[in-house]
Amino acid sequence: MFSNSPRYASLVDVKIVQRGGIRVPGAARTVPASKAANDLIALRDDARYMAWMTIQWPRLAPYQQLRQWIAEGHPELLARAAIQARDHGSLPYTDLGPLLEAVERRNTDTISVSSLPALAAWALARSVDSGLTVSVCGECNEPWLSRRPVAFCYRPSPGRTMTCAQAHAHARFAEQRAEWNREYRRIYNRKHRGTLTEQAWRQWLIAANLVRGDGHVLPFDDWLTYRRSLAHLWGEEKLQRIITESQTQARPKATNPLHTALVKRLQGTN
Repeated sequence: MFSNSPRYASLVDVKIVQRGGIRVPGAARTVPASKAANDLIALRDDARYMAWMTIQWPRLAPYQQLRQWIAEGHPELLARAAIQARDHGSLPYTDLGPLLEAVERRNTDTISVSSLPALAAWALARSVDSGLTVSVCGECNEPWLSRRPVAFCYRPSPGRTMTCAQAHAHARFAEQRAEWNREYRRIYNRKHRGTLTEQAWRQWLIAANLVRGDGHVLPFDDWLTYRRSLAHLWGEEKLQRIITESQTQARPKATNPLHTALVKRLQGTN
């Protein structure tokens, strides 16, 4: 399935730096070694992604080689190996062998590789040895190696230039905005019909706006229920004072007990 010796270019020296980083000639900055595996795992026949790859990996990912790597199955091999490492704590070294053999150790802080697949296989083995976590991205559905689990990865999302994490954040923002607009119109119409007092309307707006920046929508009926609980816990006078301070921003969010209580409530931790 794979070439016996994946040497598509002259050898490139890769510097190994502290904290699991590497520096590749021509690259703008030091990157985590796991980036080589992560980026190649998600390689697909997508013009945007392939163009991005050539920028991320100068000298190691020539555009004309990318489709060949896809055809040879390198992304699938690395993805399968990452999942095996997650599920069984081991790697398919027999399958990875041809790639790992193409990595030459120059000295304690330098390796030489001829292609990105070779560097990616080395990075995958190194990442597993160092105990990195393997997550599966909820957007592109590909494995992602990192120090902490993630729900969405930081590679370009399929067919887009924004990352999977950014694409999810945009989608979630649009969803929350639509949810907020529906609730706002519903409660405004109640106030307009006279079935809701101005004070109740204003206090809900203050509380709702207090947590909107944290990505939460506070339904009016939930606010009424929780407001009664807070009035019983703090007393009506203290609650009124905190609401007023929240409106005037006299109390920062970090020290605002109403903000803390609402976020915990909306997160289901209170």
